[in-house]
Amino acid sequence: MDSLKEIGRQARLIRKYFVLAILFVGIETLFEVLIPLLMSDIIDQGILNKDMRIFATRGIGMIACAVLSLLTGMLYARYAAKASTKLGQLVRDKQFERIQKFTFTNLDHFETSGIITRLTSDVTVVQNAVTSGLRPLARGPVMLVLGLVMSFIINAKLAFVFFIVSPVLALIMVWIVKKWRPSIRSCSTRSI
Repeated sequence: MDSLKEIGRQARLIRKYFVLAILFVGIETLFEVLIPLLMSDIIDQGILNKDMRIFATRGIGMIACAVLSLLTGMLYARYAAKASTKLGQLVRDKQFERIQKFTFTNLDHFETSGIITRLTSDVTVVQNAVTSGLRPLARGPVMLVLGLVMSFIINAKLAFVFFIVSPVLALIMVWIVKKWRPSIRSCSTRSI
């Protein structure tokens, strides 16, 4: 447990990479949410009024949003990779320090392959979890908030439907998780 606390303390040094990755996911999501808003202008104003200027300006805006979304997505990938790499390095260093403190008698209880697996594969799993898990973890709440804001911008009356339906959907999700958690847990323990 002390090792985890130490890793937590030293992980503060790489916090900036996590913060930048989450920031760029938020910006990327903002650009992605703006595209349907621009599309609605093309349909509502451009097609109905047969205004080619709306097609051109909103189309250029959509292209710009897509390009900026791509660029911020690439920046997210860069900083998430840096964060996971630095975290993996930190964990491996701590593992190596810990192994160095073992006595020869203690080391005889472990197989060499097991130690190598801990130093390589297990840390890689943690790194992959950070790289692939950070995006949906940050993107979901941002998408929810921006979606609600955009729904109010498009049609405030219709947006109240989301506020009525969202708690109902949340309750249904909580019920599903509570109902199926024991089944999933028993399946995972049987497979081990």
